Amino acid sequence: MHARALAIALAGTMAWPALAQDAGVSERRGAALVAQQCAMCHAVGHFDESLERQAPPLRTISRRVPLDRLEQLLGTGLLGGHPIMPKFAFEARDVDAIMRYLRSIQEP
Repeated sequence: MHARALAIALAGTMAWPALAQDAGVSERRGAALVAQQCAMCHAVGHFDESLERQAPPLRTISRRVPLDRLEQLLGTGLLGGHPIMPKFAFEARDVDAIMRYLRSIQEP
């Protein structure tokens, strides 16, 4: 029985690198989606500037909108606070990827 518990524990620790790798893939996918959908107005990285003056850098978006609320809006239909922002609605997989990326770049 002791050998079986050890085997289960080892199998669990071997899965951690795969989970971390999946998180990295998802975050990179989120970065690509944000670059494709948002970079025409918003700064989408750590140091770039927004092309539209009224579009906040996404690295500071949590100062305006709680990230949990933003996550809901991305899935149900995000409509910007200004007239030139198009409406966006993403599938759950895309929302997860986008939020992983946005959480990774938030400034305090």
